Formats: sequence, structure tokens, C-alpha cells
Amino acid sequence: MDGTTLGSFTGLPEGIRIWLDDPNPIFRMGLAASLRNSPFVVVGESTGLVPPPELEGVDVLVFDLGEPELGGRLTRRQCRSTRLVGLVPGGDPDGLDRSQCTVLVRSELTPQAFRDCLASVMAGASAPAVSAGRSGSAGRSGSPGRSGSAEGRIAGSVRAAWTDAGLRLRRGLGRRGALFVVMAALAAGAFGPSGKAEGLSAGSGAADRPVEAATPAAETTPVSSDGDAADDVAVWVDPADPSASLVIGTDKRGALETYDLSGRRVQRLSRPAGSVNNVDVRPGFSLGGRTVALVGTGGRAMSFFRLDSVDRQLHEVGAHVFPRQWAEVGFCLYRSAVTGRFYAFLAEPDGDVTQYELFDQGGLVDARAVRGWPLGGRAKGCVADDETGRLFVSEEKSGIWRYDAEPDGSPLARTQVDKVGGGHLVADVEGLAIVTQPGRRGFLVASSQGDSTFALYRRGRDNAWLGQREVVDGTAADGCSDTDGIEAVAANLGPDFPAGIFICQDGRNTVPGSAGHQDFKYVRLEQIIDAASLPT
Repeated sequence: MDGTTLGSFTGLPEGIRIWLDDPNPIFRMGLAASLRNSPFVVVGESTGLVPPPELEGVDVLVFDLGEPELGGRLTRRQCRSTRLVGLVPGGDPDGLDRSQCTVLVRSELTPQAFRDCLASVMAGASAPAVSAGRSGSAGRSGSPGRSGSAEGRIAGSVRAAWTDAGLRLRRGLGRRGALFVVMAALAAGAFGPSGKAEGLSAGSGAADRPVEAATPAAETTPVSSDGDAADDVAVWVDPADPSASLVIGTDKRGALETYDLSGRRVQRLSRPAGSVNNVDVRPGFSLGGRTVALVGTGGRAMSFFRLDSVDRQLHEVGAHVFPRQWAEVGFCLYRSAVTGRFYAFLAEPDGDVTQYELFDQGGLVDARAVRGWPLGGRAKGCVADDETGRLFVSEEKSGIWRYDAEPDGSPLARTQVDKVGGGHLVADVEGLAIVTQPGRRGFLVASSQGDSTFALYRRGRDNAWLGQREVVDGTAADGCSDTDGIEAVAANLGPDFPAGIFICQDGRNTVPGSAGHQDFKYVRLEQIIDAASLPT
């Protein structure tokens, strides 16, 4: 295998991009967890190829072989540049065309065997197509001899299988030209009594910890855009009538939306696609001679709005366009308890974090950069604690970092709150929220997207980890999975949320409740935080 050692991945380049497609979310999470600390990076997930994978930037597509139309969806260019790993339930070993597939038996699959299978695919083909512009010859490099030799190197039992679905796919792919196809048979035997993927999450820090479950009390109207559209969320608390508070959510494919506490949409403010990704709100901003609730968004542009408490509508108040290079950025607001000044933080995919001071410019919001530093990796979320002066940033493949939020604070004096691998997070690390309580008590909550849980930490002192939560299906709505943005507010918001609210974006919106486009789930805060039992 040209010097490649499967167990250590010697000889493989870093950053081999994998797209996982499997209808079982728990098993898919297990596959993703098994790739940690390896050259493989999960760049996308889907169910039944919905939404369709962006194969122009994918080296290996792991998919359900029951998708008979896959062959018709792949262009010739994609067939040349993307290796295929099909998931099949098993079958007759004598019916296999060994020039097209290598098969792992599901019940005997281990994390190392899955990684070794992927390494065999990459080593058995030509140089990886790690960029969309690379002219891949992977589809032409596969041969019966090479497939067979890779088969002998894979850890675990390797046997042939070809199901009716596989035959349909093979015929479909045959119409598109020669392909190097590897079929990994991963059947229901890989799951234990708990429904978790046994072995696949080993070493992730997620397998042995207890997870407390909560159920939604309500959900929002789904966003209007299809695909991966809903992302982040914030809450404006109406000081005159907290039960009339508004939830602000982003549809990153084209809008900023607001909802009431029953989940009904109040406003949809159309925006250019990609221009709103994360959202935050702060009351008390002085603008044009009056005090307003300031709403800010980060994406392909940084935008600002005031929320009118009378008409309950968002009104754009940016002094000009604040263009950004990236569409998916972490964004949060901060009001300094030292100076009273307002700031915005942008954490961008290239790893840079920039702090902007916000100010009134003739009745409109303007911004100037006051500090910037490299984070080291791709960041997807941030949250600032106004009272304690702390900034928390989620580096999606690494963990959570804590910084001094003041503009004169040194970014070198940072602390890692928790990490992926050996900690309590499974990549990607996404949304962050602060639960404020009197006397600087409260909690930090983080979205551990890789296992669809939420990590809970002490707000003050050392940000000690307190446990994991998950939002599962209830009678009012389904739970939260693959969550991006979250928000939490500890306040009496009326009879439906007397202790406060926790909100999570749902990556797969299914029944009960509405189904289809993504949305946000409302959970009573006391289901997430038990003040009587958790230390403060």
C-alpha cells in the first residue's frame, strides 16, 4: 500500500474530506466520532442524500446503498474525484464483483476497521482529490488486484456482499463510467441495547457519561428555506411584559426571523443568502438620542437592527455595509461593565477573531476594529459574558476557549474550558449560551454537535463541567439533533416558561410536530438546569 500503515495512517495526507450519509443519526454520529484524531475530516452529513452532498469538495462519500438513484446524481467529474463507500446490510459473497467493492461486516465493525477501510480506499487509488479543482483519477485507478489487496489489510472480518439495492446502484453507476467503489456493510448488529453505536465513540469522552434528557414544550414555525438553513438564535426579553418576548432566529439561506413564545412567526426580514449566520441582542444601546435594543448578525456581512418594542419589528440601522469574506462566522455582542461601551466579536472560518467597537454615527450603528488575533482553527460560535468580562469561543474541532472580553485584554492569556478528545465534547463544537443568575452565578452551555448533546458548565470560577443534556422527542415536538445555535434565558417569561427558556436549533425537523424545513425547539429551562441539585 505504498508504505501506508493502516493503524497509524502513515503516508496519508491530512484533511481527507469525508461526507457521511446514513438514515440512522446515532450510527452516523458514531462513524463521525471514530474519525477523530485521524487524517479524515467530516465535512458534511445528510440522510438519504438530502440535502445532496457537495461532492466537489469531498474525497470519500459514505452512503446508504439503498439509494438507487445515486448514479444518476453524480456527474462524470464527481465520479472521477470522489471515492464511494456504500453501506449495505450484507448478502451472498459469491455474488460480488471484486473489481467494484470491498465489504466490512457490520456486526464485526470496529472504529479502527472503519478508519482502515477508508485508508485502504485512499491508498488503493491515486493521489487524493482534496480540492474541487483537482483532476481526480480515482475512478480509473481501482482494479481487481488493488481492491483485493486492500481487502486483506483491513482490520476485522472482510467478506463480500451484494444486495438488490447494490445491483441497482451498480447498474446506475455503470452508466456513468468506471468507478472505484468500496462497500462497507454496517448492519444493525453494531448497535447495543442503548441504541448507541458500540465502539464507534470509544475515546470520545461521550460513551460513559450520563446524559439527562429534556423534551420541547414548543417549536417555531419552520424557516422558509430548505436544506441546512436555520442556524443561530437569540432572545429579546420585553421589559414591560416578559411573556411578550421575542425569539430571533437566522435563516442563513435568506432571512432573519422573529417568533413569539408559542413559536409563531412574527416577522421574516429577507436578507441576501449567507449574510446572516449568527445573531445576538443587547438592550440599552444609545442611538439617535434614544435607547434601543440592538440586534446584530454576522455572516457574509455584519448587520445591525433595532427592535422596536411598540411595533415588535426589526428595523435595519447599520451605517453602511460591513462586508466579510466568509458566510458562516461566529458572532456575538458584548457590553463592557467597565466602560459601558458595546462591542461585536467575529470569529471567522480562517481562525481569526476580530473585536469591533460599536458607536452611534448620526442615528445609525457604525463599527471600528479595536483588536484581532488568530484562534488557531475554524470557529463557529462565541458568547460574551457582560458581567464577568469573559469571552467564550467554540473552535469546532478543538473545544471551547475563554478570553478576556475587554479590548485591552491579551488573547495570549487564554484558557481551554473543555476539549474534543479527552473532554466532554464531540466535534463539531457549535453554539454557546450564558445563563446569567444573580451574584455572578449561572451556567455556560455548549452545543456538542457530534453527539447531539449539550454540555453544561459552571459560569464562574474555573467553568467546571457539570453534565450533559439532550433534547429528545416529546409530545409537542421532536428533539434537537445536529444543533448549531443555542440560547438560554433565566427569567420569568410567563406561564409557559416561568423559570426561563432554552432554545436549540434542530438540524432534522421530524414528527411529532411540524416536519420538513429546519426550526428551533423551545425547552423549559428547569429541564436543562436543576438549580436544586447542580452547584452554583
